[in-house]
Amino acid sequence: MKKSILIIASIFLIVAFLPSVLAHPISSASDFISFEDGTYSIEIPDGQIDKFFHWNANYPKLISAHRGGFTTGFPENAIATFENTLTTAPALLEVDVRRTADGSWILMHDEDLSRTTNGKGIVKQTNLATIKTFLLKDNQGNLTPYHVPNLEETLLWANGRTILELDLKSDDYTDEVVEIISQLDAGDRVRFITDNIEQATKIYNLNPEIHLGISISADNLNAVLAEVAAAPFTLRKISVFTGTQPQSADFYQKLHARGLVTIQGVFGEQNLFENTSIDELNEKQRKTLFDSVFDRGGDVIASDYYQQIADIIVSDNR
Repeated sequence: MKKSILIIASIFLIVAFLPSVLAHPISSASDFISFEDGTYSIEIPDGQIDKFFHWNANYPKLISAHRGGFTTGFPENAIATFENTLTTAPALLEVDVRRTADGSWILMHDEDLSRTTNGKGIVKQTNLATIKTFLLKDNQGNLTPYHVPNLEETLLWANGRTILELDLKSDDYTDEVVEIISQLDAGDRVRFITDNIEQATKIYNLNPEIHLGISISADNLNAVLAEVAAAPFTLRKISVFTGTQPQSADFYQKLHARGLVTIQGVFGEQNLFENTSIDELNEKQRKTLFDSVFDRGGDVIASDYYQQIADIIVSDNR
């Protein structure tokens, strides 16, 4: 009798909750994005980062905040800056990783410490403890109260908040960085920017959970796809950086047809404005530039101007 009651109760629970489960399948990157208490987050369940980077027609417009989204008072490659960026829109955070003299890993773009901190010296010649005593400067040169984060604390912070796009400044130590990611079980919050298929293959062999960033242009599309076909991973394992100029709708469509998400950099001189630097464009011109990427089919825009892109994204979602 008790067994029958348990079976009936189990069936009831399945019937009661099945419609809700079916109504909300994880079918698009949007299902991983939330907004609470004034902050956006991208939370990836274990083993599902490749689903986030699988393109479909409902793929949301996103930002890749270059060096984490620096602005006045918030220096590049700093956790406080990342938190500020995520108040504007859901964003991937591109960060730079360098090795210190004692084999630690920190977030730092330059090999010289003087531009972004109040310290001096070369990163690879300076110990972590010394670097931790320095304060970061914003890009106007103003001193801030923030310190240089190491890779471990950044990976822990990112859990349930965002995806870090790691730009490793020395391929020679790829295995060390992958080991840190693996030890922290942080593969679900990393997109590893790679220089070539060989490096991507090395990363995959060391930790197959880590998502791989591959560069593809209209000129080398078929060649790179052939390399991936011969690699131990599939297209589901990669997303594509498409250079620093908006590409054609046809090119984006070719990538989308293979389920590939495009990350379009918008840096430097722009063909759309007669090779004028993006930094010399006014706000209206930059909006035209960013709109052109999204209108042609670009999925993620990588840029220093994350705030303006955030305005476009949030406005479109109203």
